[in-house]
Amino acid sequence: MGAPVRPGLVAPWRLSSREKRFAVALLTRRTNLWLFRTDQKRRAGDFVVVDMSSPDPVRRRVWVVDLKCGAELKVGGGGAGMQLLNAPLAVEAVAGLSSSPPVLAVGDGVVLLEALGV
Repeated sequence: MGAPVRPGLVAPWRLSSREKRFAVALLTRRTNLWLFRTDQKRRAGDFVVVDMSSPDPVRRRVWVVDLKCGAELKVGGGGAGMQLLNAPLAVEAVAGLSSSPPVLAVGDGVVLLEALGV
């Protein structure tokens, strides 16, 4: 265990090693996808992924993903418990309006990357 951390210095967006591997793989292989880290205390998944291919924000596809080590892909939010409860708030904060609801996806980082075309 390391030295004690003063209150206020621990960021809620800190990445675990598996989250970092997911983020690096996604961002290096799919430059059209933007990745936003959610506040882990807000029950909005682990990341919001926005496909910036369209210049029109309303036409951009959006995913909210929650990484579960070793889990199979579940689309629609199943398997995340309460962790995706506030996903719409996170999407609104980073992606604005979209013509379609975000895709909620839960699973291991590898299967989530495959589902995102990485």
